[in-house]
Amino acid sequence: MKKDWNICNSALALYCITLVTFVFYRAYSLSLTHDEALSYFISKYSLLKIFTFDFNAPSNSHLLYTLLLKGVVALFGNSEIVLRLPALFGFLIYIFFAYTLSRKMFEKWTAIISFILLTANPFIIDFFSLARGYSLALGLLLATFYFAYQSIYSEAKLKYTVYALLPGLLAAMANFAFTTPVIALWIGVGLISLIRAIHTSSYKQFFKQTLLPFIITFIPTYFFVLRPLLFLKEKNELYLGGNHSFVIDTIWGLVRTSLYDKQYFAYADVVIMVILVLVVVTAELLLVMALKQKDSKTLRLLGFTFGVLALTIIGVLAENYIFNMPYVVERAAIYFIPLFMLAFCSLINGLKWGRYVGAIFALIALLHLSNSLNPNFTYNWKYDADTKAVVRDIDALHAETKGQRETIVSEWLFDPSINYYSERRGISGLYWASDAEVATSARYFLLLPFQKDVISKYNLRVIKEYPTSQLTLAVRE
Repeated sequence: MKKDWNICNSALALYCITLVTFVFYRAYSLSLTHDEALSYFISKYSLLKIFTFDFNAPSNSHLLYTLLLKGVVALFGNSEIVLRLPALFGFLIYIFFAYTLSRKMFEKWTAIISFILLTANPFIIDFFSLARGYSLALGLLLATFYFAYQSIYSEAKLKYTVYALLPGLLAAMANFAFTTPVIALWIGVGLISLIRAIHTSSYKQFFKQTLLPFIITFIPTYFFVLRPLLFLKEKNELYLGGNHSFVIDTIWGLVRTSLYDKQYFAYADVVIMVILVLVVVTAELLLVMALKQKDSKTLRLLGFTFGVLALTIIGVLAENYIFNMPYVVERAAIYFIPLFMLAFCSLINGLKWGRYVGAIFALIALLHLSNSLNPNFTYNWKYDADTKAVVRDIDALHAETKGQRETIVSEWLFDPSINYYSERRGISGLYWASDAEVATSARYFLLLPFQKDVISKYNLRVIKEYPTSQLTLAVRE
């Protein structure tokens, strides 16, 4: 058994090294995407403008990441890898707490399964290499989960309560969408602490160890999270989402993105939805059994993980019903993936045959990850996979005209990343436009697949086609 355990640990270490190497290489090599370039240009504003969101498209600013970006650019320049340094730091936080939290909550084999399920999702992996707030928010969310769990079941409750509040606040600042799960975790800690205080009549201890830290934390939370959210809501900037239902928009959307466009068999997404339902039903049955048998460990794990998951779902539903906000979708709902994985592992941890079921799912997750990952593009921004190469090629063509002023027509989607690479290469004399009215006088055209009719319309010559992004670079003769 000890030999098997050592082999398993060695395999896990190899997996971590491979994953870290891949994420860091991707951060170095990926072409900067639309949203990343926007983050960079937003970070150029003054601190006052950043904190007050006084600029165009304010919802594109992930506050904590924008502030860190401003710092790293001032220190190290504006290369792609520098812009992504805070995201890489968030990735390391995520890996650390995925391992630490799994070891703390579960028995050793379930802990390994938990770690794999937390890290072997290609959609989540995308964001660890991108200059956006998702990576930091994911890492800090797991840190909040870990300290929240410790604050409830550890002797040093005050210390861990404070520790749960700080990374929770930072997670929400890193990405406002994470405010919902963070508040769910805080409510979970508060409710369990209050119930214990009522049972033991330790109200002074409850005030000192739980209520007072929460009150103190509310002040920065209001100014750095809640107030900006109210401002963005007033400006109709919280538009990313769906209006069908929580199941269709949020859950089904996450299933599709996690599949990463890999349709292994017909109705694969439907099968996964059925599995999710079975997990919830089984958890309810196990919870009833644990209550009857007074199994405190199973009750603790299932109660906390499924409780936080339920509170988060209630929060999303409340946002839609009370504030008329859309249901969170895809990347805005990405926090549901680690929350569900922890709940699932809490379930299999309480079943005799759970480790075998979990091992099957972990193996499937690893196979899917190996089949989905690539160094060239991300799921949400595949169209930006070749923007760096496009600007390089246009720069070479422009040099042949001896730097005279020329116009390039492209979709507005490419404006931020094209402007970033133009700045990086020091290109002058090129005017980037997405307005169709300038097409009659433009020299260069960057075309998406559905725009190829422009080639014959303006008698253009195709310079290059880019297979990954399916872009076409054409020039007027």
